[in-house]
Amino acid sequence: MITAWLLVAMAFNVFVPQFEHVVRNKSAPFLPSNSASVRGLQSMEAAFGAPGAHGYVLVVLEHPGGLTAADRAYQGRFVAALRAAPDRVLDVQDDLTDPLLAPSLRSADGAATYLPTAIPPQVGSPQGVRDVHWLRDTARALDPPPGLNVHVGGDVAMITDLMDKIEHIMVPVTVIALVLILGILLGIYRRPRLMAIPLATILTSVLCARGLISLAGEHGMPVSTYTDAFVVVVVFGAGTDYAVFLISRHQEGLAAGASPPAAARAALVALGPVLAASAATVMVGSAAMLAARLAALHTLGPALALSIAVTAAVALTLTPALLVLTGDRAARAGGAGSVRRWTATADLLARRPAAVLAVAVLVLAPFAAFAAGVHTSVDENALQPHSKNARALDALNAHFPHHATLPDFFVLTSRADLRTPAALAAFARPAAAVAAVPGVAMMHSPADLLPPKGKKGSKIDPAVATAALAQVVSADGHTARILVSGDANPLSPAGRARLRAEQAALRTALPGTALAGARVEVTGAAAFGADLHDLLRRDLKVVAAMVLAAVVLILVMVLRALVAPLYLLASVVLSYAAAIGVTALVWHTLLGRPLVWFLPIVTFVFLVAVGADYNLLLTARIREETPTGDRPGIARAVISTGGVITSAGLIFAGSFLALVPAPLLDLSEVGTAIAIGLLLDTLIVRTLIVPAAAMLLGPLNWWPRRPQPEVVEPSRADGQGRSSAAGAPAGTVG
Repeated sequence: MITAWLLVAMAFNVFVPQFEHVVRNKSAPFLPSNSASVRGLQSMEAAFGAPGAHGYVLVVLEHPGGLTAADRAYQGRFVAALRAAPDRVLDVQDDLTDPLLAPSLRSADGAATYLPTAIPPQVGSPQGVRDVHWLRDTARALDPPPGLNVHVGGDVAMITDLMDKIEHIMVPVTVIALVLILGILLGIYRRPRLMAIPLATILTSVLCARGLISLAGEHGMPVSTYTDAFVVVVVFGAGTDYAVFLISRHQEGLAAGASPPAAARAALVALGPVLAASAATVMVGSAAMLAARLAALHTLGPALALSIAVTAAVALTLTPALLVLTGDRAARAGGAGSVRRWTATADLLARRPAAVLAVAVLVLAPFAAFAAGVHTSVDENALQPHSKNARALDALNAHFPHHATLPDFFVLTSRADLRTPAALAAFARPAAAVAAVPGVAMMHSPADLLPPKGKKGSKIDPAVATAALAQVVSADGHTARILVSGDANPLSPAGRARLRAEQAALRTALPGTALAGARVEVTGAAAFGADLHDLLRRDLKVVAAMVLAAVVLILVMVLRALVAPLYLLASVVLSYAAAIGVTALVWHTLLGRPLVWFLPIVTFVFLVAVGADYNLLLTARIREETPTGDRPGIARAVISTGGVITSAGLIFAGSFLALVPAPLLDLSEVGTAIAIGLLLDTLIVRTLIVPAAAMLLGPLNWWPRRPQPEVVEPSRADGQGRSSAAGAPAGTVG
């Protein structure tokens, strides 16, 4: 078996493309192609000269002392290079080619200009990442004059910077996770030879899981930016946990006098079904993210489910083989201190279960209540304040009116010719309504192009048409756009609220005008943020409902009861809410940083699935110790499983703590939330709340079954005796 897994791991890494290569080339676009902002952008670019454009990049040229003749010459060379690459650049606007654009594209202080550049790929797509890299490489290759700073920004560049950063931090994250796990294992076993078993399990698992996900990605399974980071920490945490459970049960067999092969076989027979159900809980919870519409979420689900499946397979086959190979050297040494601590905890629970339950819930409740008021940010620029894209936006805001370069675009398509004076005049009413929205700083609409009073003719003479007309009315006359800039960040809640108000004002103003039948679409940075916000709210509701339903179904099937699964699920939801509250207090209230937009949903999936996983292990042991739910039997279950499940929780929390030092706020915050949630679940929920609730409910735990009392051999103080779902390893950190 050991040789087989070694060959499989080698095959995946020799014959399958590396995971980083697959992510770079197969990543799904950030927003769905049918989202409102993407459809609006496609319609606008098709009508205004860049059909096929799905993304926009802003190239900023900045010279603090003022743009020089050499800078302008460089600008000309750069624009020529972009127009010479029609496969990458569909359209570029600049004030040298079209001086009439100078008021919009050149700063009033003469120190900056920017080039709106339309490109074919969508935000977050592999080709979009390559195109941003190409633009930056081209800017460097053309040798900017001294003093000229060239920045590439915009939504496509924002996600490109995010993907680049994640790719570069994976080695340090992996090393930190390994160091943390090894430190915990050293505290548990104090013997390097025994530590090598979980280490071999997780390294084999991560190599095989990454290889399998790469293979699936090459054949159509969607992957995204965050996949690799989460796969590594999940495999490290789950693989170590599974190995620790098996080692603990193997040690029980050795202590009872069994030979190493017999002890390993007994451990696998006893724990195999429980660990399989445990893995299934996490897999089903992860797979629920397939229902999400946001690429960062629905691509994460299948990858995590596959990685847990591989990890469970490795743990249930390779780990027992390594235990047999280790022989009697895997026997338990010491551990009396851990048993004494858990015996004291069990005694307290048995004497005062109601008081323990009340105090534990009261400890978590304030943090859970605080979570209700938590707000997340969809502004990746604020989450990546030192990225290349952020520098581009800083340069724009330093020389142009704040956020004027990131307008909202309302695209109106009509069967009528929108170039006639009557059609242009029809824009006056909706334009005035939009301009009256609080927070609107600037607006430009076709109504601004009305000919002077007394001008003859039914249409504007093409001979005297200006570039301004081309900016707001399409060449065929059937599409027009209204440009609106606000005084707030378009990706902020204020920017989103302003966009909603603009849309409402436009809907109210259009009826009764010549534009009443026009199709209205919206695009721009605020629309992008609004789509992300709306999709995230929808995904959280759908995925959370699916995860809860799937997890409770698995618990009901495994425990064959209805009451216990309900309070088990309620307990992990409580620890999730408390973890979000603590994370918000640390990152937002104390450190003043915005909370990343996907923090609630990713944290929910992990904490509910993994928390239910640990509770399942404890409750399975409770049912084994006491089918009638008596307090002494529950106390025995706490003593025998306390150390090993606590160690497992600390290990999983440690693997997610590896994300906290990452120089990327997205991962740091999510790593914090999940690690805190696992610690709360391990030290409070599983240790106190669940056994206290079980003691209070007694036989009702297993309702509607009516279990009959059976004679059992009580577990001895050293954790031996009756066969168990999990046992306590020596020296556990519990």
